[in-house]
Amino acid sequence: MKKRVGIIGTAVITVAGVISVPFLTNSEELDTVSPEAFVKEYVELGKAENYERIVDLVVDERFKNDRGIKLETYKAMQENLPSLVDYEIKEVKNVTEDQATVVVVLEYEDGSAEQAPLNLVKKDGDWKLYLDSQSALTDEAYKQISPADDI
Repeated sequence: MKKRVGIIGTAVITVAGVISVPFLTNSEELDTVSPEAFVKEYVELGKAENYERIVDLVVDERFKNDRGIKLETYKAMQENLPSLVDYEIKEVKNVTEDQATVVVVLEYEDGSAEQAPLNLVKKDGDWKLYLDSQSALTDEAYKQISPADDI
């Protein structure tokens, strides 16, 4: 069970990282994009596995400014996780000029599903997914909805 929770936590962080990639494609329009629109675009980029773009959409405190290590880590983590097949935005909360939280339900190809908070920050006028060393599993908005089919 601990291994499964660890995998889900890693999946949340990876999906969050992957999801953040899509919105930077129209960077000149990002300053007017809502947090919800950013997350929709980010998730679609994540589903497309566009890691080159994803690393640019994430402020990840675990890697400081090392883009190469961040890119390789995201790719390696995703190799061990089930693919994202669907998502639904449940709530947008705590919105300020430079921060927001978007709660999403993520459904994976192995039948598992979870609700996860995606914390956003504005950096240079653009929304970015914010990640740090704290586990998403400890956030009150996180919950496992259903385990993988093989459990």
